Amino acid sequence: MKYCLLTCVLLLVACSEELRSTTPTYQVRHQAFNIEIPAFGELEASKAQFINAPGRRPMTIDWMAEENSLVKEGQVVARFDGEKLTLDSRKEELEMLLLDEDIHSKTAEKYEQQNALQSDKVFISKEYEFVDAFAIDDLRLYSKLEIIETLSNRDYLGAKDEFIDWKKDSIGERIQSSVDVLDIRKKGHSAKYEQHKSALAKLEVIAPFDGMLVYQKNWRGEKPSVGQTVYPEQCDCQNT
Repeated sequence: MKYCLLTCVLLLVACSEELRSTTPTYQVRHQAFNIEIPAFGELEASKAQFINAPGRRPMTIDWMAEENSLVKEGQVVARFDGEKLTLDSRKEELEMLLLDEDIHSKTAEKYEQQNALQSDKVFISKEYEFVDAFAIDDLRLYSKLEIIETLSNRDYLGAKDEFIDWKKDSIGERIQSSVDVLDIRKKGHSAKYEQHKSALAKLEVIAPFDGMLVYQKNWRGEKPSVGQTVYPEQCDCQNT
């Protein structure tokens, strides 16, 4: 009887251990929860603003912010090289200064020649006074040669006076035409100078709002890089 009872107890214990070892269990603990979906390609933002190259001339990229980085509104995301723009701006400024000198020189030349002609007019008026002072009142008192000489002098002085007036106008028109041409050339250099100044003021590209910076591929599938030359209105990056 004793042996039978002991055998039953051993069998029960063995069965209990077998049941415990075959029951599936899962230990719950606090850990990060991620869902990963494998995919290939590029994400496209539902809201994005393209940022074009500024200015009106090709510009070289000097620095760029890291792509796919988060940027804040007003943050500099790219910077262009301004060395060539500065040199071109100074060149146009020098051309304008040289043209100013030419304009002043032409204007001084006009006044100088006109003043010289005015002096000739004063001299002619004095000669007129001299001829009038010794005018012939009674033609019977002088020979025909003296009368002809006196009248010829008056005609010569009158013609000379008219010629001086014409020459003054001619000099004024000729030199003024030269000044107008120089002024047109100066305006052309001035327009280029203002363009360079405007471009120098736009060397930095600013993020329009908070977001992620993404660079746009060109038609060859290449993204912009430092040292690359980009053209006006060319889209280089977008703020998403």
